[in-house]
Amino acid sequence: MNLPVQIDWESPALEAAVEAHLLHVGVSVDDLESRAQGLFCYLATPYSRRVLDRQGVWSFERSAFVADLAAFWSGNLALRGVRAISPIAHAHAMIAACDGQNLYLLDQEFWTRWCAPLLGVVDAVIVPPIAGWRESTGVWHEVRETLGFQRQVFIMEGL
Repeated sequence: MNLPVQIDWESPALEAAVEAHLLHVGVSVDDLESRAQGLFCYLATPYSRRVLDRQGVWSFERSAFVADLAAFWSGNLALRGVRAISPIAHAHAMIAACDGQNLYLLDQEFWTRWCAPLLGVVDAVIVPPIAGWRESTGVWHEVRETLGFQRQVFIMEGL
């Protein structure tokens, strides 16, 4: 799958991924319950742009809110038998437990390396309907990598 590095949700390669039954767009929770049952999934959610305050400074409160949204979707899917791990929820908990000592949630290089092994072993990526997912470089990267591994991506219906 030859997707551009920069966000391009109109890329012709995405249509090829749909035709190859790798990319599924507009998937409902009910559909996921049947289609992702038994799969080990990665929950791709927006983060960096959503956690900055008006001055452009990282906000613990905004980070907690975004992590809670990711945890909500992970839990909601778990109740339906879909295993979807949320690196954002986990990373936020790590930061909170370590009082931010030497861990910074906006260190994109660090977190890309930290998440890479997860993307390498999951069966699929799920993008829940959280505002900002289309503009998220992280979500784009995770979708791009997963399709490159010839694994499924489910973009949920909603926003």
